[in-house]
Amino acid sequence: MNLFFEVFGSLEELKNWVYKREVAKGYVNVTQRTRKKGEGASARTVKIWLQCDRGGEHKSKASVRRSGSKKVGCPFSLIGKLDSSSGSWSLVEKKNIHNHEPAEFLEGHAFARRLTPDEESLVERLYMQDMEPTNIHLTIRNQYPHSVCILQDVQNVIKKIKRKCTAIELQCRYWRACCKKKDVLDYFYDVWLKDYKEKFVSAWTNTVPNFGQHTTNRVESQHSKFKRYIKGPNNSLHRLVCHVGKVVESQKIQIKLSFQESRSVQMGDHIFPFFDNLRGNVSQKALKLLVVEWKKLNVLRAGVGTCDHQLSTGCGLPCACQMEWWENTGCKIPLAAIDKFWTKLDFSTEELNQDECNVQAEMDNLTQQLHTQPPLVVKSMLSKMKAVLNPSMTDHQPPEVQQDTRGRPTTKVKQQKNKDKQPESQRNEYTQKPNVRRSRSKKTKEEKNTLPIIDKDFPRLAGHKYKNVIERFKDWLPSSYRRYITHIEEPDGNCGFRSIAMGLGYDQKEWKWVRQELLDEMFINRALGAYTRIIGQGMLR
Repeated sequence: MNLFFEVFGSLEELKNWVYKREVAKGYVNVTQRTRKKGEGASARTVKIWLQCDRGGEHKSKASVRRSGSKKVGCPFSLIGKLDSSSGSWSLVEKKNIHNHEPAEFLEGHAFARRLTPDEESLVERLYMQDMEPTNIHLTIRNQYPHSVCILQDVQNVIKKIKRKCTAIELQCRYWRACCKKKDVLDYFYDVWLKDYKEKFVSAWTNTVPNFGQHTTNRVESQHSKFKRYIKGPNNSLHRLVCHVGKVVESQKIQIKLSFQESRSVQMGDHIFPFFDNLRGNVSQKALKLLVVEWKKLNVLRAGVGTCDHQLSTGCGLPCACQMEWWENTGCKIPLAAIDKFWTKLDFSTEELNQDECNVQAEMDNLTQQLHTQPPLVVKSMLSKMKAVLNPSMTDHQPPEVQQDTRGRPTTKVKQQKNKDKQPESQRNEYTQKPNVRRSRSKKTKEEKNTLPIIDKDFPRLAGHKYKNVIERFKDWLPSSYRRYITHIEEPDGNCGFRSIAMGLGYDQKEWKWVRQELLDEMFINRALGAYTRIIGQGMLR
């Protein structure tokens, strides 16, 4: 049954009217199909079918590349017909029903993000003026407030512009400068990173909530984005604040895109009943992690390995053993089992309900756990708790702050300061004393320059005291490292602790303190099993 009837002068007018009306409601319409009459250049469209962009069914095809779709079979449809006698278009709305919620952020709809011809011409003009894509994107968003394009859309238009400029040769800006360092990088990767990098990470990051962030690369990337906007060393404080606002605005647009994609787009490997309660309610990143964890069930059922609860501890998501229980009982993963971090898909602020903390019960629990620990661990934990509650009892001292930062004072200034500090009775005596300038002795420096080099592979080791050490350990040291070594100590069984102490800024005599801190760390975290996977169970006994 027809719900309403509208008449328009042209097809473009009809499509624009429908698009603006539906976008105001939070929906996006696209062309489903058209019917043309005539052949060749004389062919013209006589009928058009419009539907919601989430209409139709997703036809999944197995491929190497992960794909998804936001189609949910929305029944909303419109039909436009051309009146051949008057040349006007009539619009008939067949079904005015949507089976999904309206979009809160249109950045998640590719059709709504399309740039208009005016916007594309503006992109081309600004690009020819050597403006960065990030600034072009923000310029379009400012000049066209109704535009919901993202940075990727601007970059796609720039790629089309580059294809037209066939005479311009694009130069590669980044080269991998590793010719001289290749040996060092290969050694570091083959000996340390190849087999042990995951173990190093799991020993620390998987014991605390981190939500998949194991490094500071994202912080460094934000510095890089900010530098793109600065473009030069001479910037006022006002301009820097404006640039920070641009970076935040650009990030907000990307976050809107991720929110809408998590709500509407359904990836092919997420469509099965076990995830029915999660699709559209949690982030796609969380679903991707859950799919990887769900695939571990087959490995665990075969008796290969154990569930280390890393996903539950580090990301707030159900781990493999929890999924196995739900699967055996015929249940689906409940939304309550997902941390709030993954279910927050908007910018709304919520008041956090702070539960009252039962201090006495928590302290009783800690006391019971401390009774099971060795006396050395108990003593170390008590000292740390006292330091937190009473900072004046800690051994750590604040760094010394230099008060006078005007540079090194001259000799006359030093003499004047000393003269002002002395009493009046001693000033005359001080002024009568001759001012003797002592020359610096260059004996030590000259002797150092005259010391012979024992081995040409170690150009920074001079003197006969290194002869025996070089002969003993030369084959143990990689050839690419030898020219950088400035000092070698005779090993005594504690050289590893000595090197850590020196790396922390202490004297190498503090190696006993370093060793004790490492032992305390292993005993305290023995129950987590992180160090057991690295050094073995026997080392912790």
